[in-house]
Amino acid sequence: MKPMKSIHLSLLTSALALLAAETLRADVITLQPVDDSTISSLSGQTNTPAGNAAQLTMTGWHDIGATRPLLKFDLSSIPDNAVVLSAELTLEQVFLNPSSWKTFPVKVWRMPNDDWSEATVTWNSYAQTGAVQVASLPGPQTNSPRVWGITLADWDFTKDLLDNAVTFQLRWGDELNQNYKQVGYSSKEGAVVPTLRIEYVPRPADEIALQDDSYISTLSGQTDTPFGDANQLAVTGWHDIGATRPLLKFDLSSIPDGWAVLSAELTLEQVALGAGSWNSFPVELWRMPNDEWSEATVTWNSYAQTGAVLVASLQSPQTNGPRVWNITLEEWNYAEDLLDNAVTFQLRWGDELNQNYKQVSYSSKEGTVAPTLRIACVPVLNITRTNELIIVSWSGSAGGWLLESTNALAGTSVPWPLATPPCQTNGNTLFVTVTNTPAVGNQFYRLHRP
Repeated sequence: MKPMKSIHLSLLTSALALLAAETLRADVITLQPVDDSTISSLSGQTNTPAGNAAQLTMTGWHDIGATRPLLKFDLSSIPDNAVVLSAELTLEQVFLNPSSWKTFPVKVWRMPNDDWSEATVTWNSYAQTGAVQVASLPGPQTNSPRVWGITLADWDFTKDLLDNAVTFQLRWGDELNQNYKQVGYSSKEGAVVPTLRIEYVPRPADEIALQDDSYISTLSGQTDTPFGDANQLAVTGWHDIGATRPLLKFDLSSIPDGWAVLSAELTLEQVALGAGSWNSFPVELWRMPNDEWSEATVTWNSYAQTGAVLVASLQSPQTNGPRVWNITLEEWNYAEDLLDNAVTFQLRWGDELNQNYKQVSYSSKEGTVAPTLRIACVPVLNITRTNELIIVSWSGSAGGWLLESTNALAGTSVPWPLATPPCQTNGNTLFVTVTNTPAVGNQFYRLHRP
């Protein structure tokens, strides 16, 4: 049975002080690769599989080429609608060539192609286009376990959860420069099996209603032109012509007051990549402080764009299809948006007005696939204390969530007892009052939903 989703609150009463922490209790799974191998561009090896080797070898040198380890993990045990909170890849380094330079980083790339087997995969048989860098470690100094923390803003885990697999590839930074580089890691056939540790919440996010979408333009003759009825949202950037920037406004009134956002992701369907467009620049997502606009009338000249904050960025668009921005909550001031029940996001090219022409288009809500914003949120516990009286309160909208308490944390699988004081109501707030006498020891509170 999976652990319950929970919010924890801790009282440190022995020092007559209060420690409040809002954390989500998540499931953690450690996976081993179902396939791992090394593919090689070295002379005579481009069609040679190496799936039964005890070592994954990573090489880079301009005179000979490169070898790159591949690791595929089965994600079918994680629900499709899960929210991944963290991920880390661990490999045991077992070999460092004495002649190898140690100052270059080792990078992890998420590969879009999971259709391979260790028994047959080779450099020539495996398509490596569309790779996205998701982690990097400093150069290896000594043999030991090496742990890469995966950057979730760069790993599009939603796609991988849907097809139940993820492939990672290791590469040297500045792979083919003049410095010889070689390091080896234990494979699943070796002494220490690689692992992928994923922390996730098996809780579906709510889809938020899209209220308005349009794009605004500085292109000649368009600064006062509204585009709210267009079926595509165009993102353009070039120093010779200017820029176009899509705007999307979402109605947040469905999220109750007194709840916290756990994760947020914006999905748009890419439908066109402009002819001649450079695709080596990221597409950035900005949170806008101005929600006072309508798609029927908004233009570049009418919309105030000051105070924008960058909240997500995606690697350059290679092919058409769904594109997912995982929003960085530390950058998104969602509390302010929850109060006024709306959030506006804007898309821009990175290095928007440089000398390289850039254009990509996404389906609008008038197009074939409407944009979606999915938000996972949880109720928040609050606490106040007056002498020996402690009040623990939460939103009355948290139907189905139960208050539990314990004086010791004994592991995620150990059940907690229900809090014993009677629950009271004050407007839309639920609360319990605890008399803390004597004021010693620890008491932990949490909300969980069965």
